[in-house]
Amino acid sequence: MDTPRITRDPTQDLVPDYNTDPDWDDFVNSCVTDDRNRDDIVKGLIDSWTARHAKTIQAWEAQLEVDREEEKRLAELRAQTAEHVQREAEKEKAEEEKKKFKPPPMDQMASIPTHSQASPLPFALEKMRKYEFVELWYFGMDGCEEARINSLAESTTGYGFAAAGDDATIAALRPLSTLTKSPKAIPDERLSFTHLSIAKTLYIHTMNEVGWPVEYIKAWAHFYTILENHHFRRIEPHGEQVLVKYQAHMRRDWYRLLLAKKPVFNVALINEDLVSKLEDDILRQMRLDSMTTVRFFLFLFISMNHLLTMSFIILSSMIFSVHMNNAHTCIRIRIRINTHINIAQMFFHNSHTWFHTHAGGCWDVASQGSLSRSATFNT
Repeated sequence: MDTPRITRDPTQDLVPDYNTDPDWDDFVNSCVTDDRNRDDIVKGLIDSWTARHAKTIQAWEAQLEVDREEEKRLAELRAQTAEHVQREAEKEKAEEEKKKFKPPPMDQMASIPTHSQASPLPFALEKMRKYEFVELWYFGMDGCEEARINSLAESTTGYGFAAAGDDATIAALRPLSTLTKSPKAIPDERLSFTHLSIAKTLYIHTMNEVGWPVEYIKAWAHFYTILENHHFRRIEPHGEQVLVKYQAHMRRDWYRLLLAKKPVFNVALINEDLVSKLEDDILRQMRLDSMTTVRFFLFLFISMNHLLTMSFIILSSMIFSVHMNNAHTCIRIRIRINTHINIAQMFFHNSHTWFHTHAGGCWDVASQGSLSRSATFNT
């Protein structure tokens, strides 16, 4: 059971006057006996009070000591709390200072550089940091130009949630500029070899900037060096297109393994069998595209036969050549017709109309004298 708390200071208490105080007179008289007179009773009461008072003083002093210790503990706790609050406030202030924009010093002797530092869009940088596939277009001139134009607007694009963590089970807040793909991006398969050659330099540089393994960077740099010097570049008109297709095919397979966390192959080891297969595919497509040429010759034969039958035209010469590349088929024809100029004009007019309607192309007709025409058809 807890000792009752002493609520007042007992050190100022005085011993009661048992001998003369009327309040104690009846009590003292009632205690007088044959063996104990009044003086004995008073002395006993005084001794008893003195003993009790001494214990009370002792308890009071002990209580004061406990109070002092408790006050000391509370003071220390308040000091610790105040110190903690101050540290947190200073820490928060320091964090705010870090976030606060601090203008860099001005170089009084420097002017704007002639060539600005190329950099891809934040979307591409984020993909590279996460080892995810991103089109090579972002590292070319068009992608860097879009990044330059949009660079000042990045701070106002807002934020969005994106998957984070190794297992992608955590939602993290990311700037929208790192999540938004450019609508202008071109698939690797549709790039020109020139575009590829320009983009690969910044692509390799970005690998180093975001901290890719050195063996990856060396392999990719070696791969593009091999591609630049590959003998297919000397094969016209489709050689460079084959290499572009190979690069696109290989990059997607490599990133697919990387995303699956499986061992990746060495990109610098060119698979010549795959190169040959892609060449066959491209040549097959070119042969299909050349069917337009066959349709042209059929139309030309029918048209000329019709003109010869209806107008008795003497066809003295017809010289034509066909040039094909990976983008279009170009047919150059020179026809000399020994007939009236109006009939020759009618023939080329009909040819232009037919190709515009059926083949999606058009004639560029140039006069070569009153009795001849030369034309170029492009598809």
